[in-house]
Amino acid sequence: MNELEVLKKLQAEFERYQVPCILRKPEEDLKVNIPILTTLHRPMGRSQEEVMGEYYFFPISVKESEGYYFTIMLTISEELTEELYTVFSAVSSILNFYLPFGAFVLNRQTQILAFKHTVIIPAVYENEEAYKLADKGVGGALDVVDRYIDILEDIEKGKATFQDFLEIMSELS
Repeated sequence: MNELEVLKKLQAEFERYQVPCILRKPEEDLKVNIPILTTLHRPMGRSQEEVMGEYYFFPISVKESEGYYFTIMLTISEELTEELYTVFSAVSSILNFYLPFGAFVLNRQTQILAFKHTVIIPAVYENEEAYKLADKGVGGALDVVDRYIDILEDIEKGKATFQDFLEIMSELS
C-alpha cells in the first residue's frame, strides 16, 4: 500500500463533493513531517459550522503484523477557554462512553476540541482496499461529529449549559 496514493484518492473524493482540501507533504511544507490531507468540511449542524479535518498515516511495525494507523482528526473548536476546557472535559468523557468508536479529545495548550478516530490498515492491503477502509472511517467519524455538533456548539457559545447537555444525553440513552 502507498499511503500518499490513498490520501490522493481521498482528496479526489473530497474535491468531487466540493470539500476544500490540500495535501501537505514534508518536501513542500516544512511544518509537517508526514503527508497530511487537510480539509474544511461544511456545513455541519443547524448552525452550519465548519469542521477542519486532518487525515494521515503512521506506520505500525510489530513482530506479528505490519500495517498503518490511519488517523482522522476532526477539529470542532480552536478557542477553548479554561472554563470551557473544564466543561468539555466532562462532556467528552460522557460522550466517549456511548460512542461506538473514536473519541472526543481536548488539548489545553492548543485550546482544541476535536474528534479523533484511528483505523488500522494492514500492510498487505492494496491501495483500493486501504482507501475503502479509510473512507468508511472518515464517513463514520463525520457522522459522529454531525450528530453531536449542535449541543457542543451551543455549549461553546453559551446557549446551553452542562445540565442541558445531561438532559439531551438522557433522552438519547
